[in-house]
Amino acid sequence: MMQTPTKRFQSYLTPILESIPDVQKVGMSDGARIDRFLAASVSEAVYPGIFFIRPKYVGYDVRSGILYHRFHTILYVFTKADQNDDDGQDEAFMNSEWIATQAVEKIFQDSLTYKCLFDFNDYQAEPIDYVTTDAAYGYEVKLVIGIQVNDIYYP
Repeated sequence: MMQTPTKRFQSYLTPILESIPDVQKVGMSDGARIDRFLAASVSEAVYPGIFFIRPKYVGYDVRSGILYHRFHTILYVFTKADQNDDDGQDEAFMNSEWIATQAVEKIFQDSLTYKCLFDFNDYQAEPIDYVTTDAAYGYEVKLVIGIQVNDIYYP
């Protein structure tokens, strides 16, 4: 299969997200929306789930023969809760925040051994709710992950 920068990013991030305990579904968007996550919720268990936006990326040359792409993405971490249950909503927010924290911890640990580049200054998390056919509560997490891509451009 052809290796592309986005495929490399997805191959890096998906196993990390799937390794977090209790996460039922991990997926990537078609662009800038989470419609695929909503569609999946109709026919499969998706909560708690993480859905990430197909990343934009920029080249980064460290001038030592190593090329990276800095992938800018957004993770949506959702846990389902009853819309009329404040305690359940609070628990859903806490669970989603815990999942988001686990993901960032794993990425940060990888950056310590140069499996990726991760600058904690580029990280932000914001509580959100997503009420459509389901009521879900969680976090929108924005981050930038650098991944080496030399072999894509210099096979």
